[in-house]
Amino acid sequence: MITWPSLLTLRYASARRKMNLVNRLERTYGIEASSEEEIVEIATNFFQHLFTSGGVGDLTYLLSRIVVTISPGDNRFLLSRHLEEEIYVALKEMGPTKTPRFDGFSTLFFQRYWGRMFKPTRYPLSPFLFLICNEGLLALMQLEMEEGSLRRAKASRHGPKISHLLFMDNNILFAEANFRGATMLKEILKEYERFSG
Repeated sequence: MITWPSLLTLRYASARRKMNLVNRLERTYGIEASSEEEIVEIATNFFQHLFTSGGVGDLTYLLSRIVVTISPGDNRFLLSRHLEEEIYVALKEMGPTKTPRFDGFSTLFFQRYWGRMFKPTRYPLSPFLFLICNEGLLALMQLEMEEGSLRRAKASRHGPKISHLLFMDNNILFAEANFRGATMLKEILKEYERFSG
């Protein structure tokens, strides 16, 4: 037997499913495509282009502003093999809920189930790639600020001027709230894309 609330839920889910369908997409020159084959083709081409590297540009300009902060000794340490006990001790010292990982698991998960999991023998670099890549972006912003083409934004009249906020897997970039500031940020991002491929 279908009850009234169940019927409403079913209707709501059906209506929502219809709303979430892609009925048409616009091609590059404003021509609409509505057949399923055309929509699939447009979406496939878009994402293939989005995730295809255009090659790496000349990094001299970008690297000129990055300060070397890892000594050769630290680099050897980071590349060396580490004992499972060292990794376990470091894991136990981490706050259990403060740093969610990129894979969606909290530190608490790894602390609790360490004994049942595959135990890595090297420190993974992937969590740090975001930070390493950000160095390049921030160096470009710093160069433009030194040249006077980019100005930091103020969050309040008496507050500090800021140019960026970095989060675990995201950035917020700030500039003057005008055409010049927006254009400069766009140019920096284009240049960063050219450098990073």
